[in-house]
Amino acid sequence: MRVLFWNIRGLKRIRAKDKLRSLVNQLNPSLIWLAEPKVRAKRNFVKNLRLPGMSQMLIHNSGDTEKGNIWLLWHSSLSIPSIISSTKQGITVRDGDVLVTGIHVACLTMDKRELWEELMNINALQFPWLVLGDSNTVFSCDEKVGGRSPLRTSMTDFNNCLDYCGLLQAPRSGIQFSRCNNMVGKKRILCDLDKAFFNTKWLDLYATWSYKVGVRGVSDHGALMGDTTDISKPQNIPFRYQPIRTSHPEFLQLIKKSWEDECVGNPVFNFMSKLKRFKIRVRKWNWEVFGDLRIKVKETEDEVLKSTLLSDAQPQNVTLLNNLVTAKGKHEFASQQYSELLRSKSRIKWVKEGGANTGFFHTSMKVRNAHNNIAELEDSNGNIVVEQNQIADLLVNHFQNKFEHQEVNYEESFFDSIPKVITDEDNALMDALPSAQEIEDVVFSMDPNSSPDPDGFPSSFYRLLKVLLLGAVHLSQFRWQLL
Repeated sequence: MRVLFWNIRGLKRIRAKDKLRSLVNQLNPSLIWLAEPKVRAKRNFVKNLRLPGMSQMLIHNSGDTEKGNIWLLWHSSLSIPSIISSTKQGITVRDGDVLVTGIHVACLTMDKRELWEELMNINALQFPWLVLGDSNTVFSCDEKVGGRSPLRTSMTDFNNCLDYCGLLQAPRSGIQFSRCNNMVGKKRILCDLDKAFFNTKWLDLYATWSYKVGVRGVSDHGALMGDTTDISKPQNIPFRYQPIRTSHPEFLQLIKKSWEDECVGNPVFNFMSKLKRFKIRVRKWNWEVFGDLRIKVKETEDEVLKSTLLSDAQPQNVTLLNNLVTAKGKHEFASQQYSELLRSKSRIKWVKEGGANTGFFHTSMKVRNAHNNIAELEDSNGNIVVEQNQIADLLVNHFQNKFEHQEVNYEESFFDSIPKVITDEDNALMDALPSAQEIEDVVFSMDPNSSPDPDGFPSSFYRLLKVLLLGAVHLSQFRWQLL
């Protein structure tokens, strides 16, 4: 869903109309939220805006004597959004199966609390939900430069509301500060007030949704342009070793058999060949034997339900009761495996004890993936590239040019000017080959679940079997000999 929000600070101006029309042409949004239009909400005025593809109807929060400070326009291909809530600080509408809230928060802390309470009530509806707009509040002091320090009470209330509603800040790009008071010198104030948030249900529906903060100019606020990024799953996903596989009784034998098969060549070639061969075998084994843990959890859950119904129908049948106990054990084991897999993939280490937390780990994975998506890049000519194929070509060309072979000319006499600060004994100590025990101590002292090497194997893999450590010793010694 494409959404545009802009605190336009007056819509009567020709420059504001032209800029809005340009943004609509660029984004082709489904919904347009405008804050502080500073004009009466009339259909003729919306018609004269001549926004391409947009309906001439309007939802606003105007009163009998007050001009509305929030307008909502929608694409002509959409049906009229249903109004869920409308106040002076926000309008919430339902479009299909999702909720979208546009906010323009008041300045006073007491008035803000009315909106925070309203958002908490809307959260009870349990729909996919997007909240975006001018929050008039910052998360922390880092989001404001110049002027007085932000009120701690306002920041606390804001964060408490987001925590209660389960709202996460959407991935963002563009300029850092969405608002500027356009003053000079010590009076200049920059702050990040315009933001977008969504809940986990929205994230499940639009996994790649993010927004960009446009440049300021016509208004002292930058426009928010939100959209999903169509990123297909890559075919060459890098290998990553998962420790949860060790829970399968056949996995250790798979490692031992794969590693014991001989390779002909020098130590470096043998070591890398064995790792490469093991990757191929473990991928095939994971698909054919270990299986998808999500499917296993669902299958074992169905098996528990079936066994429960049969056992309840014949309470005195010991065989059926034993089948039920066995089914519950399989389900518990599969659930534990799935929880450990999500914990490993989420890369969260501070959770030590407690429940399975599968929902938390799964959400953390999705949020990290959304933040890691590259939606656009700027090329050497200053042009913005948004197509994924063009982004890939741009990255490949950049690193090819950066690391390709280049002739380097240097003077041998330059090295004579470098002072000698270490002795021959120190140099010999640094050039000495590390012993097998030293390498083993280093590997075992590392965090077993830390980020893996480029080959996809963390230190936990090498701690599993000392047979692999022997290969690591040969590899290290060979590299030292090359030096």
